[in-house]
Amino acid sequence: MLEELNHRNLLKADTILVLITGETAMDLVMGGLEYRPDDYLAKPFTRNSLKAQLDKLMKQNQLLQPIYASINENKPNQVLSLCDVLPLKNKRAAMPCIKIKGDIILKSGKYAKAANIYNSVIEQKKLNWALMGLAKSYAGLDMLPKVKDLSERIICKNKYAPAAYDLLWETYCNLGDYEQAFNLLKTAIEISPNSLIRQMQLGYLALRYLDIENNEIKNIIEQTIGIEQSELFTQENAKKSQNYNKLGMLKFKKKDYVTANNAFRTALLNAPSNANIALNLLQCLYNLALCVQSLENLEPSDHRYTHSQNLFNHIQAQLATQTGKVQ
Repeated sequence: MLEELNHRNLLKADTILVLITGETAMDLVMGGLEYRPDDYLAKPFTRNSLKAQLDKLMKQNQLLQPIYASINENKPNQVLSLCDVLPLKNKRAAMPCIKIKGDIILKSGKYAKAANIYNSVIEQKKLNWALMGLAKSYAGLDMLPKVKDLSERIICKNKYAPAAYDLLWETYCNLGDYEQAFNLLKTAIEISPNSLIRQMQLGYLALRYLDIENNEIKNIIEQTIGIEQSELFTQENAKKSQNYNKLGMLKFKKKDYVTANNAFRTALLNAPSNANIALNLLQCLYNLALCVQSLENLEPSDHRYTHSQNLFNHIQAQLATQTGKVQ
């Protein structure tokens, strides 16, 4: 429920949500904590300890109520002003206000300013949320070595930090080290295996960048959706690939190379290791190139010139895109 509320952005800023459970297995605990509850209480606990924790959460909620009201009204500038003023009245509001301010500035894309805010916190105390915020700021500034260093520092402090692994594997992707990215994403899934989005990312990364056995991909799918459904999934992909390849061949014979190109491309996405489909796509791209050359011979005075130039530009864009993907 918390996952869905966060996904749909339905929780108001001043909502207090505490997860109470008898489950203590690491994968279930991490799965719950990933969706940012205000607290996570494992049974057994006493009535007094529950009351003490709720009182603490309520007190902080009341302290930040003006800020939460402005967040709920979607007034970010007012929130930032309150974050500057409120700590002057109550020192206990200082750190929560800095955290809220950093988050808003980071989301607005002002990465250098956000980095300054998080650095000011880290100079006092190396809190994980500040380190993570700084790493995200550096990612926005495309300072990849610093992102890598900070993510690794967070993981050294807390090896159960899937968000840090996410940032790290994305950084390795941007650095071109897809094998390391794949291994890091697998580690994140081992820590918190209930995230469907992360499982999907692992599948995409495996299909797009790595030369691994289909059995390994199939095992990942089976862990997520069950053996029977994974069989249907892989069979459906193979059937889809065959159908689109047949469509491509039919359109190719009719010299409809643009449609054939799209069909072969979809077929290859569903069967990335199929050399025959890859060759069909390359042959189609070659014929498209020949068509482009013939269009170049038309004179500007020819009544077909404008239409041909539009087609020329479209096909050129197709070639640039598809050739890049094939490489």
